[in-house]
Amino acid sequence: MILHSRVFGTSALGLLVGASLAVAACGSSDDKKTTPRRGDAGNGGEETSAAGQGGASAGAPVAAGGEGGVASPSGPSAREILRLPVEVTIPVVCGSPRASLAMAISNTSAERVLIDQVDIDGPFQLETELPLRIEPGESQPLQLKTTPAVIGTDKPGDERSGSLSVGSSVGSVSVALRAAVQGTTVSVDSIPGAPVTEPLEFSCSSSGRTCPTQSFHIVNTGESPVTLSAPVGENDVVGAFVPGAAELTLQPGAGVKVELRPAAGGSATAPGVDALTLAVEGSCDLAELRVETRIAPIEACQCREASPGIQAGTFAHTYECGDDSTYSVPLFNGTAEDFLIEELLTGEVQSPPDQLPLTIASGETYWFELLAPEQSYPGYPQAVTVPLEGPSGRVNVSGSLTPSGSLLSLQSAEGGQLPSPLALSCGSTTLRVYNGGDVAAQVPPPQLTGGVVSDFTAPQTIAPGASFAFHVSARSVPANTCATTGTLTFPVVENDCSGEALALNTSYQGACTCDGL
Repeated sequence: MILHSRVFGTSALGLLVGASLAVAACGSSDDKKTTPRRGDAGNGGEETSAAGQGGASAGAPVAAGGEGGVASPSGPSAREILRLPVEVTIPVVCGSPRASLAMAISNTSAERVLIDQVDIDGPFQLETELPLRIEPGESQPLQLKTTPAVIGTDKPGDERSGSLSVGSSVGSVSVALRAAVQGTTVSVDSIPGAPVTEPLEFSCSSSGRTCPTQSFHIVNTGESPVTLSAPVGENDVVGAFVPGAAELTLQPGAGVKVELRPAAGGSATAPGVDALTLAVEGSCDLAELRVETRIAPIEACQCREASPGIQAGTFAHTYECGDDSTYSVPLFNGTAEDFLIEELLTGEVQSPPDQLPLTIASGETYWFELLAPEQSYPGYPQAVTVPLEGPSGRVNVSGSLTPSGSLLSLQSAEGGQLPSPLALSCGSTTLRVYNGGDVAAQVPPPQLTGGVVSDFTAPQTIAPGASFAFHVSARSVPANTCATTGTLTFPVVENDCSGEALALNTSYQGACTCDGL
């Protein structure tokens, strides 16, 4: 049977330009409907130039014939002016809800071109509204469609044929239409080449805190691409492509690994059958893959991890102590559902205020900001794990932090640790400020209540691994001339990785006339 449709419009001058297209190898010419063209009078040809329309005699002037004028007898053909192909093929992909194609019509002439009639033979339809007016040097799409492939009915390689005739103010052009069904086959394997024949089983220890993971492979065993949507668990199982993706396309012969585990927020109270499902586009056999699992009770599995599709990047961040700027690590949601993060489960590393809670949409990447710890040991990388938790489970962000700065400490004259309080005398006591960091420190002079400081009256630059010696002694006070207490304090040093000012409590008990150095 030949399907035939005609779409046309009228110009302001009332001109109708007809076009028709025969369906290749379908029916006879008696079934074809045509629209008479101006001056066509038995022409019947596939293509006419504007100069040949209307039966004008040789050398006689030709009427304008509607918007855009006409071409001269020696000028380009209508096909050349409109740049239309001889044949177009509309891909019909199994599982796709649409089968369409936008065919461009150009105007390479110096005048406006009017497209006001299109005839179609065969199982095709025109979606573009007519008439079209195309200015010189411009182009417009002619949107064509055919019926989508029916899974289980259409087969890869099936073809549909028809024709299209475009009527314009510069002539009519015929284009052969074809539609080719594209589809493939897929297999579900435990490993590539070994089909899954039984439900994938989880076995959990009732006392262990393990989160067991199973996997399978999907392989494109056909000859055309297939598109898979991210797996969705039916009840108490979650899964994802590895690496995660909200959607991916497998070329012929390619495969992808899928990992699955018990859902962190699952509710299974007894062993039972569950399943992962994946939407499939590009297979003429099925629209959905369903892989069954046999899952143990959730309380036995103790699984808190999020789906394998939630992926966190790593970080290696070097920062200066005292710098409160943030650093970022990417989080990718390669699952079919949004992922909600409500809490950061560590005091070691913090995130900026108002960042949580946050939702990462399916298929999206979010750059999660973190703040470096205030107190660190400079020059040495520190391994850090940042657990981020939400209703769908936990994702661990791992990396290293390397602080850079000074690390100041007070030491005895011999470099040993000082007692607190430090007992002062009327004589001189030698102390040292030691820099154990990897950056020089600019250290201001300290203050000592209940005593005096000597040999430290101006800021000192202390290189990494070096120290600066100074002296302290007691001083009697009127309130208690024979015994006193005090504190040796330093101003905060900007790049000190301890995050605190140096300080040391002192005491004195001795001669009542001690005046210090």
